[in-house]
Amino acid sequence: MPNFTYNRDIPDAPNNPSNDQPPMKVNTNSIDNLINEDHYAFNDNNGGLHKRVRLIDLLAIPGALAAGMGTLYTKLATSSGVSTESNIFFTPDNSGNEYQLTRPITGNFASFSALGAFGTVTAGYTRTAGWTFLPGGMLMQYGNVTRAAGISPSTIAVTFPLAFSTSNIVVSITAISKIGGTGSTDTASLQSGTLSSTGFTCNFTSSTSAYVGFTWTAIGK
Repeated sequence: MPNFTYNRDIPDAPNNPSNDQPPMKVNTNSIDNLINEDHYAFNDNNGGLHKRVRLIDLLAIPGALAAGMGTLYTKLATSSGVSTESNIFFTPDNSGNEYQLTRPITGNFASFSALGAFGTVTAGYTRTAGWTFLPGGMLMQYGNVTRAAGISPSTIAVTFPLAFSTSNIVVSITAISKIGGTGSTDTASLQSGTLSSTGFTCNFTSSTSAYVGFTWTAIGK
């Protein structure tokens, strides 16, 4: 990281100005270099505006916060269940409450060309899926599973695009029916005992092939 030299109390009244000139020049150049690090500097049409914002990871919640003040900072946090990465946090007032705002997942970004990034599904079905992070460090994953011939009584296993860090997950399933609707005996549900940090099984109970697929969402840590 850059280290900018600065001489305090220069110029000083008792000093000969010629003696203070060299450290004053150092100070002037350091100010320009300091501003130019993350801002647009002097003699630039964007002067004073940010180029970027870089935050050094803290080890704990910042102390000495006062009422009416909030603090935004970065800190290392387990965000993917397998690694520790920089995340953005916010602490309001002096409550001591800390809110994680981001959850980057290094080296595993969703890609429309990468099968692994979108998980897998039981053979014979077409699937799409993706994921995003939510404030609080939560992870939301989603997808749909379809089959042109329709789904007769069956179980369909889905592997999440990314593994959650815990198995404390909520999954919602919505069936997609053929034109004309479905019978009252047709249901699509999460099969008991199959939900884990890596996937789940959808259970279809149907007397016909009235469903062509289902959509799903999963939210957890």
